[in-house]
Formats: sequence, C-alpha cells, structure tokens
Amino acid sequence: VRLEPDGPMAVQVGSAVRRIGEATSSFGAPFHNVQRTERKAQHLAQRILDRALVACPFILCHLLLVFGQQFDGRGDCLAYSVILQAGLAGFLAVLVLSFFAFAPAMRWLMRSPLVLQFQMMFMHRHQAARPPPYLYLSDGGLIECLGVLMLLRRRMPLIICSDACEDAEYTLRALDDTIRLAREERICSFYDPDDPRRDVLLVMSEVRYSSCPFLRLGIRYEPSSAAGEGCEDGELLYIRMRLAPGDDAPERPLLKMSELLGAPSAPQGSAFRGTSAEQEASAAAQLSAPPPAPISMSLLADTSPQAAGAKLRREMDGACCDGCCGLGRCGGRRFPDFGTGN
Repeated sequence: VRLEPDGPMAVQVGSAVRRIGEATSSFGAPFHNVQRTERKAQHLAQRILDRALVACPFILCHLLLVFGQQFDGRGDCLAYSVILQAGLAGFLAVLVLSFFAFAPAMRWLMRSPLVLQFQMMFMHRHQAARPPPYLYLSDGGLIECLGVLMLLRRRMPLIICSDACEDAEYTLRALDDTIRLAREERICSFYDPDDPRRDVLLVMSEVRYSSCPFLRLGIRYEPSSAAGEGCEDGELLYIRMRLAPGDDAPERPLLKMSELLGAPSAPQGSAFRGTSAEQEASAAAQLSAPPPAPISMSLLADTSPQAAGAKLRREMDGACCDGCCGLGRCGGRRFPDFGTGN
C-alpha cells in the first residue's frame, strides 16, 4: 500500500493517457473507461519510477558479478575475486543500510519490495519521523495469530476465540504466544476462574491431554493511567478445533450442479423456519416422530443411505491421493490436523 500521493511525473503520464482516451471517446469509448485507464496508467507509472530508482544498486551489483565471470574464464583469479567480492559487498551494504532507513538520506530504500521482504523476514519494525512510502498489510499472523491481543488492548470484558491454527500436537502455542505478548506489554494477567491460585500453564496442559475442545480463562486487566481505568476483570473463552471423541461422520461428497441450483434445505439441527404451512406440517410430523437424538450426536453421525459404505472423515489426509492410484490412503496427518501452510 502506497502512503504517499503519486508524484508529478506519474500524474502527467495519467493526464496524457486521459487526453488520448478523451480524443478517442468520440468513437464510442465510454468516459468511465477513460478514467479507469487514467488511474491504471498513473498507478503503473508511479510504481515503475519507484522500483527503477531503488533497483539501480542491485542492477549494478549484478553487473559486477557478470563482469567478474569474464575474468574467471581468462584465468585471472585476482581480478575475478576482487570484482566478485565487490558485487557481494554491494548487496550486503544495501541490505544493511535498509535498517537505517529512518534517516532521511536512506528513506528511498523503503521503496524496494526486496528490502521490505528482507526486513519482514527479520521481524524488523521500521520507526521514523515520517512514515515509509510503502507498507505491507497482512493479517497479523506473523505476530499473533488469534487476534485476541487487539481485544485485550481494548480491555474487552468477554472475548470468544476460535483457534484453527496448525497445531497437531495440541500444544496451544498460539494461545501461549498471546499470553506472553500480553504479559510483555503489561496489559493483563490470566488465571483459572475455578481456582485462581493455579498456574495457567497447568490448566492449558489439561486441555492438551484431554478431549475437551474449549478452555475458560479469567482476565485481570492492569490499571491504565492513560484511560483513567483501574483493575478490571474479564473472561476469555478459547475454543480449539479438534475432532470429537467417537467421531464416525463420513466424508461428504462433492457438491453437484443440481444441488447448487436447487432449493436450499435447512441443515440438521438448524433453527431455520419455512412458511406457516410448512411449520404446521413440521410440527405435526415432530409430534408423531420418536424423540430425536441430541444435536451434538446428530451432527457427528450421518445415517443417510448415501453414507453407507462411505469413508470416514477422520481418515482424510491432506494429500490429493484418494486411493485412485491403487496405493490406498496416503501417510501423514489426518483430518483436521493436516498441514495448512500459507
């Protein structure tokens, strides 16, 4: 995301494209298409100008490496070594100077996507009197995956968190990282609401070695002098994605075109209602039918005829092989713990 307005040269390029579009609009080109083309041309021109400036040191270092190969073929090892080391030193100097981009003379380095990726790899947080020209926007997973830290900063009294991070061993690492970050920022502390004297790590270990899919933690916020607030209590309901014990639900087949184009049907255990006539018919059918199974069990099992002989979803793997190659199931993790890398 570019934080600065486009430069005058990029604006001139966009204006030139707009004038050309207006000259040809009499031949049937819509005016809104002309404006869209102007914005695209201005955007492209500004990006090319930014990249061309910061790419010059990298291009120069590449040319030194290519030029040094000529001496290697001639057998001049000394010249080859000097030119090669000069090219590598140039790369290293540019990357090192990017960490000093807070200085006005080095600010132009923040226009390079390579420099931004390099700083993000080292978890570098750029701080300067002026914001950089470009920023990378992400979902925050590099720092905190659950999104709970922002709610803790807002001192929310009740937080419900659903964790679907890749954690096949159920170490609750994402929750542990959130607790550590909140402690480092002195936002709050966590405790067991059933017994505040117990350590939170022991409570988390019980969830890891049990089949319980959720965890309740108490929150005690630290006094905030800036907001004029004292100590407050809150609650965190943490829900971990895991397979329920005794799950024997079959794999669901792929959706067909007839299902997508047909009338939707209410899912099992749903509270959706139809028309008044449908409600009366459904109520009469429920009175004559035997008591239904609990919703939790009805969602785990599927007794439809299509489910007969179907493979169980707990045996699903993350690979594309489904036995069609004659090798059966592939090895590795099973649903829902197979890899979910970005």
